[in-house]
Amino acid sequence: MGPFIARLSAAIALICFSHVGRAARQIIFRAHLEVATQELRFDETLDGGAKERYKSFIEKHGVDPLNPQTEVVEALQQTGPLGDNIRVFPYMLVLSKREYEEVIRKGAEQRGRALARFFEDIILGKGRALSPKGFISEKSLNRIFHDEGWTIESVRDLWKGASSRQISFVYGPDLVRRPDGKWVVLEDNVGPIGGVGDIDQVQKAHWQAFSNSGARHIPAATEEFISAISFLARAHGVSPNQILAITDISKDQDAAVKESPSYRKTIDMEDYRRRKFFEDLGLKMAEKIDGEALRLVENFALSFVLNFHTLGDAHDVYELYSRHFAKQGKFLLNAPATEILSNKALLPYVDQMIRFYLSEEPLLPSQETEVIDSRWAVSLPGKVIKKANGSQGKDVIILDNQIGGDFDRIDRFVLNQRAFDRMHPSRSSIWVVQPFVPMSTMATPMGRYTVDLRPHTYVANPDMIHVSSIPWGRTSPLKGSGLNNVSQGAYELAVTLFDCAAGMDALTLLPGGKK
Repeated sequence: MGPFIARLSAAIALICFSHVGRAARQIIFRAHLEVATQELRFDETLDGGAKERYKSFIEKHGVDPLNPQTEVVEALQQTGPLGDNIRVFPYMLVLSKREYEEVIRKGAEQRGRALARFFEDIILGKGRALSPKGFISEKSLNRIFHDEGWTIESVRDLWKGASSRQISFVYGPDLVRRPDGKWVVLEDNVGPIGGVGDIDQVQKAHWQAFSNSGARHIPAATEEFISAISFLARAHGVSPNQILAITDISKDQDAAVKESPSYRKTIDMEDYRRRKFFEDLGLKMAEKIDGEALRLVENFALSFVLNFHTLGDAHDVYELYSRHFAKQGKFLLNAPATEILSNKALLPYVDQMIRFYLSEEPLLPSQETEVIDSRWAVSLPGKVIKKANGSQGKDVIILDNQIGGDFDRIDRFVLNQRAFDRMHPSRSSIWVVQPFVPMSTMATPMGRYTVDLRPHTYVANPDMIHVSSIPWGRTSPLKGSGLNNVSQGAYELAVTLFDCAAGMDALTLLPGGKK
């Protein structure tokens, strides 16, 4: 579509929004939806060699991951296997190990390294990305930094005296599979990302339920989180007694959890699972980012602080980083200001980062993403609109899913954002738009469910990166909201890696798509 046609289409749609009314808009959007929903989706249980893979899995383990015994479903779905409000999907995704190792794992490492190199270049280097031969303007980048509460110069001041070895963060791209079988990245998540404390427990719960139903050849329990922390300690050359782990559990909440089993069923206890891992590793812990934590950092002879939470308004911690870490060569995970790398307005540039810094083609390309002005939001049927600094599925509107339904929400979204932009022009938020991706699905006795994966990636520095040996998965009903966020009610999905005997897995998907 040429630029003139695109502008004309947007103008016509905006006129419809302003003057024709809700009924006319519903007709326009329904017509678009009828075309969009005719697009086929990749079936994770049938396509790309999956049918043969599931058959071989059943032969080896004696259990059908897509149709397990009733007691398995009950154990996983009805009893809350993690002890809190997290729901575990009772059916397992069996993914090609070859595909995970060659495409997803290597692709996540590639993106994590490119993001770290970008941060290094902009904050500690010469800013080559901003040069005429680079790929982003300083104006565009400063707008992204501002969206996260920073400027380029303020971050450079914070990191003055630091080295690239201190660029440490946890990274997790959100991956979905397109109908052509290729994986794309919908979002890059950096910082206190979800799933790192749950991935092992979900696997354990699933295989325990299989074992109780008579399954064979149960694999050893995964220890992804502990393996990751051990990797980070080795990468930074520190021992456990030199590490301080900061958790975000208040004493009041801790008391409520201990005293009331029913209370545990109402909250997400991933923080507690992380704390248990810290205890198992023998780490020193501070329960909150407060005066106690600051005193521990001041007085404790540590080299490495683990923080899996958003620092938020804890400016004292940033100041402490500048005073003690940057100049003394110590480490903080997640390092200050690296959360900027999560901003969705950077997505259009990540593929270029890979080519620019690594001289490689992306193994996991970004989904097409464009920064937009919020006033055009309603003119984009068939698109997904997101706040660039949003998280947990908030501030996301999937226009296809609003057809004949919540048009009031779209109206409020547009009008409220316009009002905010007029009242606070210097704080105007960035919004992005992406084409709607018909995510791959699993066919189960509960119906068709969409799939998205997140390979947890631990960046110790731009040269040393560890990617989890299995991905964290999420799933929700195909006819649901379209949001696969656990905070929005999605299930956590157990993923196992399995390949058939030689020659049987010939349809495994590699970077070129279907083979």
